[in-house]
Amino acid sequence: MRKHLAVLLIFASQAGFATTFKPVSVKIQIKESQGIIEGVVERIEFLDGEDGRIETKVVIFTNKWIGVTPQEESYTEVFYPGGRIGDKEYKVQGAPKLNVGENVVLFTRTHNKKNYIQNLGLGKFSIKKYGNKKIMVNQIFPSYPNVGQMGLKQFYGLAEWVKKEKFKERFKDKFEVEQERKAVMSKRKNLATRSIASVIPEESNKKSVVWLILVLGLLGIVSQFLRKKE
Repeated sequence: MRKHLAVLLIFASQAGFATTFKPVSVKIQIKESQGIIEGVVERIEFLDGEDGRIETKVVIFTNKWIGVTPQEESYTEVFYPGGRIGDKEYKVQGAPKLNVGENVVLFTRTHNKKNYIQNLGLGKFSIKKYGNKKIMVNQIFPSYPNVGQMGLKQFYGLAEWVKKEKFKERFKDKFEVEQERKAVMSKRKNLATRSIASVIPEESNKKSVVWLILVLGLLGIVSQFLRKKE
């Protein structure tokens, strides 16, 4: 048994698998994977596998990759066990859950010339936006530091250091580059607007306090004058 075995199959039958996971660091998953893919889920299909069990094929519009070779127009096919065709269903607990349009990072291994998601759901990360940063969040252990969460830029650097090679990137045409530039500029503009809006009330409050002090001061002077006159 491998020291860092991530997926322990404890029960198997024709109906499916029961799966138990143990936390494995992102660094170890990088080291043990044959391929890494970052991209957007384009299409999901269910197929009859070679052993008679159903498997799922996911087509990824690939932005960055290491250790795999995308097909024409940067599409990569990845597979995992489980799925449903008509009335026939094959369930695998802990299998990856992907949605069309989702931006993901996947760890893969090759079997029979096909790319399979490594360690089922443990090898699948969703990319989330938190402010100006992009964070990878794991399906199985979303709250574990260094296991289920990592900044995307930090991950790129770590993966290239472990694999001793650079990520290859999909060529982006001028239209895509311009759209991304507009999105970034729009976000900066919104942040600037929010900052100005948050400053204005503070300045107004300061002015109100100054006027209140002046009025109270004048009232005090008038009160003292009236007392002396009496």
